[in-house]
Amino acid sequence: MHRAHVVGDDVGLMDGGSPDATDNLIRAIDIATGEVVWKETLPAGGQATPMTYETDGRQYVVMMAGGHHFMETPIGDHLVAWVLP
Repeated sequence: MHRAHVVGDDVGLMDGGSPDATDNLIRAIDIATGEVVWKETLPAGGQATPMTYETDGRQYVVMMAGGHHFMETPIGDHLVAWVLP
C-alpha cells in the first residue's frame, strides 16, 4: 500500500511527499500520464503533506521537511518553499 501525501492544483499536477519514501524527495506528477515532471531533494525527510497557496497571481508550494525516525530519514526542522513559474 502506498500512502502518499498529495495536493492537486488547477493545472493537473499533484505534488507528493510520501510517508513510505525514504529518498527525501518532493515530486510533481502529471496526473494524466503519471510522469514525474519535477523533483527536488529536501534537506530532511519529507514525510508530510505539501501545501500550496496563491498570492498576487503567483503560486507557491511549501513542504515541511522534519524527517521521521521510523523511516530512518534525516531529522530536521525545515520549511521549504518554491514559487511556480
